Amino acid sequence: GLDFWRAVSLETGVFGWFGKSEVPATADPVAGTITPVDLTDTSTFSNDYFRRIGVDARVKYFDLDLYGSVFWAHDPFPGIDQNFIAASPTDHVGFFVEADYMWKPWIMTFLRYEQVKIFNPDLQTFAVDANGTVISGGEQSRIVPGVVFQIRQNMHLSSEVYYDLRNVSPATGYPE
Repeated sequence: GLDFWRAVSLETGVFGWFGKSEVPATADPVAGTITPVDLTDTSTFSNDYFRRIGVDARVKYFDLDLYGSVFWAHDPFPGIDQNFIAASPTDHVGFFVEADYMWKPWIMTFLRYEQVKIFNPDLQTFAVDANGTVISGGEQSRIVPGVVFQIRQNMHLSSEVYYDLRNVSPATGYPE
């Protein structure tokens, strides 16, 4: 038959994303403050240039597909909190590795490991603020197993489960 998914190959790549977003012009990350802005006045905003750079690789060997990616990112203005306090510039790195296995042309299972590390001393791995709200940050690390059923052309059913290795529920943000 036409076993087009059964191939032996090696692919590599490099990618980059250099973007721009509009942020409040009165943000002062050093002082950790921001003054409210007028959303109808474009002069109260400035450009925030962020970037993502990475490499990826993929190895296909018949029914097994193994691939992954590593990236580095820089955000000069990663955002503000509910008290209008600006976060300091942030660098972060991340990677993932995934293995897919085709049992049949219509059934595929996969296992993925993904991790992101944020290099910002203001962010903690897990903390709760005075109101009891969970503050995420610092690091994310999880294993994701799953299965995909190809029901018919252009229609599939997939299911995956997230196992947070920090013992924090991805749905609630609270410890499991």
